[in-house]
Amino acid sequence: MRVTTKNFTIDARGVGKRARAGRGHEHFVMDHGRYDRPKYSGANGRFARRLGVAGRYSGSVDNTVTYRGLPKGRHSVTVLLVRNTHARYPNAGAQKTLTFTVK
Repeated sequence: MRVTTKNFTIDARGVGKRARAGRGHEHFVMDHGRYDRPKYSGANGRFARRLGVAGRYSGSVDNTVTYRGLPKGRHSVTVLLVRNTHARYPNAGAQKTLTFTVK
């Protein structure tokens, strides 16, 4: 999955540092975090494990995440734009959820 953002700059070097307006990274949340582990989200899941948040979200510093091995059925993924400190941006446009079915 790839997302496009407006008025937001990915700040890969700033992850975990002080907040800067309009900068940060993304948190992808698959089925409330159930599939946000290296087994399912690969490099993003390994990044989450390094951050200590595996099973809660998969972090991204390049607007992408790839999930593999999801079981058949209905799933939902939410992408959140977050500050370098991991705090969410409060505006409605900083979060989007997509629901889909794996057959």
